Amino acid sequence: MPRRASPLPLVALALALPRPAAGLVAFHRPLFADGMILQRGAGARVWGDKATGPVTVVVAAPNGTRLARATSGLPGAGGGWQLVLPAVAASGSTTVTATDGHGTATLAGVAFGDVLLCGGQSNMGYGMCGALSPTQSPGEAMASLAPVRYYFEHGSRPGGGAPTADCNGVPCTTPNGTWFVAHGNSTGGNVGGASAVCMLTASALFKKLGGAVPVGAVE
Repeated sequence: MPRRASPLPLVALALALPRPAAGLVAFHRPLFADGMILQRGAGARVWGDKATGPVTVVVAAPNGTRLARATSGLPGAGGGWQLVLPAVAASGSTTVTATDGHGTATLAGVAFGDVLLCGGQSNMGYGMCGALSPTQSPGEAMASLAPVRYYFEHGSRPGGGAPTADCNGVPCTTPNGTWFVAHGNSTGGNVGGASAVCMLTASALFKKLGGAVPVGAVE
């Protein structure tokens, strides 16, 4: 009587096959991070890497209501992926979650509003020190300006991105390569290396929009 073949070799083969790594899908860092801002309306582009398959990104309000959803195509080299979000209205705080079916990455406190990209010649590099007064520190200058979300890249102006800048005797530290909310006071602030043209324009736009639309800048 013929003997029935054991299924064990098939089981062993299945176990030996490579499986997608779990929990690796990621947003591109450090540009995509907690507390960042994306352009409101349609067309905001989101991208990352380490995906094992098509990536779905969901934007949700603080109460969990889904505001937008989009899915990428198959990932490229290194699991690279990108997609374009549908229209998202102005919002001060959302979660943006990416999943490839095996792992999930989430960004918290993401705003949707108007985003400025600041660049240019040397006049763009004029810092907040003395922007409104020859003796005014960056902190004092920012004390009367609107809060904006800012991303500052080291080297975007002469001496830019230094851990601490001395401006009229007041030390000011500017975060480098990360998103932060600009603020200042008479004893300092976090905008010592920021471009005055960029910062003042972003603040003026925030006020022009009545404070109802988050505003951010990338320098």
